[in-house]
Amino acid sequence: RWIAYVNRASPGDRCSLNLVSPLGGPIHTVLTSETAMGRLSWLPDGRALVLEIIPGPGQPAAVWVVWPDTGRHRPLTSPPVGIPGDTGPSVSPDGRAVAFCRATFWRTAELYLLDLKADLSPAGPARRITDLGFVEWPAWTPDGSHILFNAHRGGAGIWQVERSGLHVRPILGVPATGWQPAIAKRPGGYSSLVFTS
Repeated sequence: RWIAYVNRASPGDRCSLNLVSPLGGPIHTVLTSETAMGRLSWLPDGRALVLEIIPGPGQPAAVWVVWPDTGRHRPLTSPPVGIPGDTGPSVSPDGRAVAFCRATFWRTAELYLLDLKADLSPAGPARRITDLGFVEWPAWTPDGSHILFNAHRGGAGIWQVERSGLHVRPILGVPATGWQPAIAKRPGGYSSLVFTS
């Protein structure tokens, strides 16, 4: 029923998390912040979304859960102070996990997975599932068995890993310049991969 997006009119302005109907109409502001907001991802049932937020000046980015009907929000991750933080959250198709990238330095980040309880609180600590040096932009396969992400190594731009963290391997046929994967479910059990190059 809603398209969610982050808006910042110009540098220095407040960021806002907004909703608008796919049919047009008024814009509903759910949340505002003096600091930056980033990528967001809906839960499959639409009751909430996860969002990358820098909670305050000098603090690392963290993943937050937001309930758009009330504007209620709370952090899901608590990255260590002194690092860029947690970015690019992507909710699994079953709504039971969030994949995100923890950046520890410039162009240094790994993929993490955080399991969620039914009330959307963390079911335990986030676990690291890659060891590639720099990854970003996670995207789930429609069946939730694999996570695709940017890695740009070994001549391939987009890689995949099983939800368990096993079998990290490149997506063959994607050029080294490929990034920002998005996956669509197709009829007949097929999926399509779209990416920027």
